[in-house]
Amino acid sequence: MIGFEKGRLVRAVRFALALAVPVALIAARWSTAYLAALTLALSFLPALFERHLRISLPLVFFVWIVLFVFGTLFLGEVFDFYERYWWWDILLHGGSAIGFGLAGFLFVFMLFEGDRFAAPPLAIAFIAFCFAVSIGVAWEIFEFGMDRLFGMTMQKSGLVDTMGDLIVDCIGASIGAWAGYFYLKGWKTGWLSHPIRDFVRLNRGRFGKFRDGAKRAVGKSILSVRRTGSALASLPPKEPPYGPSVEHDGSNSEKNHPKAEDRQEIQKPADDERDAKKAAQPERNRPPNADQRSS
Repeated sequence: MIGFEKGRLVRAVRFALALAVPVALIAARWSTAYLAALTLALSFLPALFERHLRISLPLVFFVWIVLFVFGTLFLGEVFDFYERYWWWDILLHGGSAIGFGLAGFLFVFMLFEGDRFAAPPLAIAFIAFCFAVSIGVAWEIFEFGMDRLFGMTMQKSGLVDTMGDLIVDCIGASIGAWAGYFYLKGWKTGWLSHPIRDFVRLNRGRFGKFRDGAKRAVGKSILSVRRTGSALASLPPKEPPYGPSVEHDGSNSEKNHPKAEDRQEIQKPADDERDAKKAAQPERNRPPNADQRSS
């Protein structure tokens, strides 16, 4: 249900952009038409990434990218949200930096096929941070080019605006990179771990060397059982509680376990003594004057 609502939100944004292009052309607002068309084209970038990179993006990535482009180019420039709301620029740069930090982490993690031993978590997080900051720098270059070529005011106050955006990008990139680091360590990071988990689940074939927390726990349990079994097998046999241990060589085996012939010889005197006692018992039980009466 939540995924359906997000998908409907993306379609609504695209429909609004597609409607804004002809309206702006009819009103001769060329810059608005250009920005609306550019925003609409950029909203299809996630689908192009999926097709060319052969990956599956979670729906939350679609929503983030489309809303970022829509809020930056269309709402920010056409409706002048940057001037109306002082926090609009900070919100967009911070949110996009977190998203690009997560995207950079997943990209590097995917290159190593999910093998966290080939590249330590801290190294992957650092590369993800650099990737996100690089995207922020490229965006500032784009803003500079738009201002110079088309006479726009995307940089607002120039150097101060650019440096403020880069600082916010660094903070957001660090948040996204640390979220990836904590994910590899098995620590929960709330809503930041959901996109990572969904991406790994949808692209399981590209993370062949990665095992999630449950599989790692099962693997550790199996390894512990095997080690315990090997340790028990290597221990010497315990002595029986009723006597000394029985050696398995030939001499001691014959001493502690006599042959059948020897057992019969040991049993024969005991049987003869028992028969003699039975034969003597009637003599003891006979009355003393029994012979006189019979005569």
